[in-house]
Amino acid sequence: MAKKSRTKARDTQPADGAVSPRQPCPCGSGRRYKACHGAAGGAPAVFVSRPFAGLPSECDVVALRELVPAATAPLTLREHPDRVVRLCSLLPMAAPAMVRDSGEIWLGLQVQHSFGDPVLDLGAVLLAALDAVPGLIGLLEAPGEGPRLQDLVVGDTLDVTVHDGFDYWISDVPDADRAQMAAAL
Repeated sequence: MAKKSRTKARDTQPADGAVSPRQPCPCGSGRRYKACHGAAGGAPAVFVSRPFAGLPSECDVVALRELVPAATAPLTLREHPDRVVRLCSLLPMAAPAMVRDSGEIWLGLQVQHSFGDPVLDLGAVLLAALDAVPGLIGLLEAPGEGPRLQDLVVGDTLDVTVHDGFDYWISDVPDADRAQMAAAL
């Protein structure tokens, strides 16, 4: 009897474009839809199918987020063109952003959280990093309304640099401290 009910449940497929509760959530969290965006009180109901549309080199940004372990690309900000901002595939501890001692801002694409729209998250963390002291910057809750990363940057293409490892994290550290930091990382 149990087999019939399982078979009956499997025969009902979601409508075109809908996500079944048992399928992976399309937000990329790795959880089932019913435990993520499909749950009451789960992740916010925001889901953007092409979040990086409108960014320079959209396909490269997707590759940095999904495939490439260690790469960087400089960004030029619309309102702060003199500020050095670097888009990174991954930052230490999968942080969303880091303000370096030099004042450079590094944005991480592969992060531990997702509030539904990754470029809204990146926009919020970038705005927070503009006024922050050196250190890691993160989001503790969904950013709410605000500019997306596309609204804050200018340019037509990205100049992506693929690295062999994560040595770029400590490339600006003085040689005396580099060995200790490399061991810590």
